[in-house]
Amino acid sequence: MTDNYEKNYESLRSWLADLDVEAVYQRLGLTEPVDGCLHLDLLRRHYRIDQHAVHDEGGEGKPNVNCQSALIWYLTYGGVGEPHYKFQPLRAFTEGLVFAGNNQDGNWQASATERAFAKNEESIVQAMGILGAEPIEAGSGFDYAWRLLVLPKMPIEIRFCRSDEEFPCSIKIYPDETAMNYLPFEALAVFIGCIYGEITHIGRTLNGG
Repeated sequence: MTDNYEKNYESLRSWLADLDVEAVYQRLGLTEPVDGCLHLDLLRRHYRIDQHAVHDEGGEGKPNVNCQSALIWYLTYGGVGEPHYKFQPLRAFTEGLVFAGNNQDGNWQASATERAFAKNEESIVQAMGILGAEPIEAGSGFDYAWRLLVLPKMPIEIRFCRSDEEFPCSIKIYPDETAMNYLPFEALAVFIGCIYGEITHIGRTLNGG
């Protein structure tokens, strides 16, 4: 039975019919098209995109149809400009109107990821290396931080806090403040969910579960 995520991808595929491969390649600074197809790496998987589909060509990352949907949004949304490398929580993109209570920073997406590292918090360092993220200065309130260019013009920061007597470990993803130049909010939330999902996959591979 086709699930809702697959149905969503299938509904988005029609948008690719009008995809101007050459224009998108130049606008987003992608690698040069091959045989009329765009090629992109996302979360340790390789994708080939033509005017019919986003083809998952395989890789070490976990297959995720939401990544294919996010790529359609990214390629067709028409975003221009350069990232500012100023990062903010997901809730900042909606002026605090979407999330409430404990979910105001998008923690609902992070809970499975945090559980994947709860028994071996230091394995987050190895996981970030596997993901390809570069360590940066953590800053106040965090024990570790990394920066990752997930797609051209789409950098993020990932910040991690160890557990203490009162709180479990926490992991937060911060998009660049220009992220909605390239994805509308709904697609951005899906995109961030894909990143949490791949980090969770790596954590479970390292730590079991």
